[in-house]
Amino acid sequence: MDTDERGLLPDRQAALQVAAWANTRGDTKPVTWFPGALIEWDIPVESRLGPVTTETPAPPARQSWWGRIL
Repeated sequence: MDTDERGLLPDRQAALQVAAWANTRGDTKPVTWFPGALIEWDIPVESRLGPVTTETPAPPARQSWWGRIL
């Protein structure tokens, strides 16, 4: 299966084929593979849940594996 310059599959049909192939393999952990899509907007998406912002949000506080903030 060919990918683009970013390593992504070209379309949904190709993603479905790869997911079906991965789901039939017996040498991986038992998970269900499914296709997904990456979407990028050129304009901010408005929501009624909060103000629209174009600033990059601050990264979340680092947490240890048990959830305590470091």
